[in-house]
Amino acid sequence: MHPFPCRRLRSFFRLLVIAPLLIGCGLTSAAASERKPKIRTITAFVRIDSSQYRQQLAEAVTVLRQAKTAFERGGYEVETIRITTQPFFQYVDSRSAAEALNFIKSLDDLSKRDAFMLNIGPLTLADSSDATKVELLSHVLAQTRVNASLVVADEGGVSWSAIRSAAQVI
Repeated sequence: MHPFPCRRLRSFFRLLVIAPLLIGCGLTSAAASERKPKIRTITAFVRIDSSQYRQQLAEAVTVLRQAKTAFERGGYEVETIRITTQPFFQYVDSRSAAEALNFIKSLDDLSKRDAFMLNIGPLTLADSSDATKVELLSHVLAQTRVNASLVVADEGGVSWSAIRSAAQVI
C-alpha cells in the first residue's frame, strides 16, 4: 500500500478535529472583543475649600459626566461617578460637631441632587483614634449616604488603636 493515502487520511482527520477548535476559538475571541469591561466608577479627587465647595463639586461633576459620556460612546458601561475629598477633618476641623455634621449633610445633599457618589476621604491621615472624631464619623455615616475610611496602617506598621476605632465606627 502506498503511504500517500495514509498521510492524506491523517491530514483529513487532523482537519476534522482542529478546524472546529479553531473556528470555536475565533468565535469566542470575536465575541469577547465585542464585549468591553464594565467601568465600576470614574473618580475625581477634589481638595475641598469650604468657601467654594459648591463650585468645586459642580466643576468636578461636569468633568465626570463628560468622561462618562466619552467612555459610553466608546462602548463601555459606566456604573457610577464619584468624588473623593481629602481627609474630611481638614475641612471641618474648625467647626463644632453639629456644624461639621450639617456641612457634610449639605455635601451629601449635593451628591444626591447631582447623582454622584461622595467619599469624604479618610478620618485623618495620622492617628485615627481621637474619640471625638470617631464619634463624629459614626454620626456622619449613620445619617448620610457618604463613604469614608480610616487609615489603620502606614509605613510604621499597624495602628491597633485605629483598628479599634474602625471597629467602633462599624
